[in-house]
Amino acid sequence: MKINNIRQGKVNDPSASRDAEKNRESAARTGPGQGTGSSTKEASEVSETSRLVSRARIEAEKTGDVRADRVAEVKQRLADGYYDSDEVRESIASRLAAHLKQIMDR
Repeated sequence: MKINNIRQGKVNDPSASRDAEKNRESAARTGPGQGTGSSTKEASEVSETSRLVSRARIEAEKTGDVRADRVAEVKQRLADGYYDSDEVRESIASRLAAHLKQIMDR
């Protein structure tokens, strides 16, 4: 029986094991995921997310104090299902339609 496509010499080749050891050492120095194309993409995604969070925090600080009474009122309305009523849906739809009309008329 003949076995095709056998790469001879790689199993016991001392230079191959030295190269593998160098690769492991290099990976240990750079850390997991560093030095690869995917890490650049991941780093840019993290940077973008971090930038957005920072901007949101700055904008939130500009708004001033949170009105606890208003927050409690809205939470109660949510719990009561007020925002699921036909009255609220109609109000939102008419305001949205008016806004879209205003945009289209520009």
